[in-house]
Amino acid sequence: MRQTLLAAALSLCCVSAALAAPHGHEYVYVQATLSKDIFVVDAETFAIAGHIPIGDYTDDVIGSPDGKIAFANAQISSGNPLSWQANEAGKVMAIDTASDKILWSTFVEGSPHHLAVDPTGARVYVPLFDRNYLLVLDAHSGLQIGRWFGTLGNHSLEVSKDGKRLYVGNMISDTIWVYDTGTGKIIKSLRAGEAVRPLHLDADESHIVYQLSRFHGFKVRDLATDQVRSVDLPALPKGTPEPTYPYNVDHGLAFTPDHRKLLAAGSIVGYVAVYSVPDYRLIGTIKVGDDPNWIGVRSDSKIAFVSNRGSHTLSVLDLDAMRELKQIPVGRMPQRLSVIDVPNRP
Repeated sequence: MRQTLLAAALSLCCVSAALAAPHGHEYVYVQATLSKDIFVVDAETFAIAGHIPIGDYTDDVIGSPDGKIAFANAQISSGNPLSWQANEAGKVMAIDTASDKILWSTFVEGSPHHLAVDPTGARVYVPLFDRNYLLVLDAHSGLQIGRWFGTLGNHSLEVSKDGKRLYVGNMISDTIWVYDTGTGKIIKSLRAGEAVRPLHLDADESHIVYQLSRFHGFKVRDLATDQVRSVDLPALPKGTPEPTYPYNVDHGLAFTPDHRKLLAAGSIVGYVAVYSVPDYRLIGTIKVGDDPNWIGVRSDSKIAFVSNRGSHTLSVLDLDAMRELKQIPVGRMPQRLSVIDVPNRP
């Protein structure tokens, strides 16, 4: 009996390792908003491997489940002299990760924010900050296949592993809306009390972790009981200036793929705080560039990548040594990024 159980356990370990291991080669796709482009960085050598001009103010880039496509968006200037961020239209595009060629591009009315892709790779979800709905696009063609009603202020998205739930963080209603992806209707609202920024589900999807615009830390919410735990980042030094809209105190969260650590950007002070999971105990902080904004982690959970909006660089972090290895210039105002396991890039 013991040998049988041991064999089963070893088999499960092998399966888990196979699922975690990259099938191709990992690259970091990072968009740079003010230079209106996307950079591709080799996740092993840290060398620039590609550059994709977009022509409009890029906002996000994510990978398809099979790694063959990178989905990106951009905000189109309305000509408003107050700010390029006062836009009223944008576009979403699919990029072939083998060639960096744009496969399709879809115009959208409204300002697109942080994207999500269905676990099957069939749908792309597009939140529109200045519209009372979000869009669902066919991932293969870019055609609109759904418009799901909500409220102004949709900002960040997370899809459940089974694809049945879409969590939408909102910056105006201060709520996380939960959609049934089968019907496109809101089935639950999680009141956050403040503008919701990045959010992520934990490993078993029993909790959702999220940042708020004016809170120096993050929240851990039990989805069954609705109890919320506040986790403070290390105290801000005296005299730290208050952020001005639309920049917020902290922006950037990521679980390591092994779900043993949570990385949280301390944007206002230029570091990444590392916490153990599931107790959310502070392990330490790693100094990065100015105004860190987004975090991605390599599949081995050893190396993390952080965009620095103020420094115009991508930080490479060694999570075992708890130190920054280097900073890589990646255009002007890099923000969102994704580590994509690309199966067939030359």
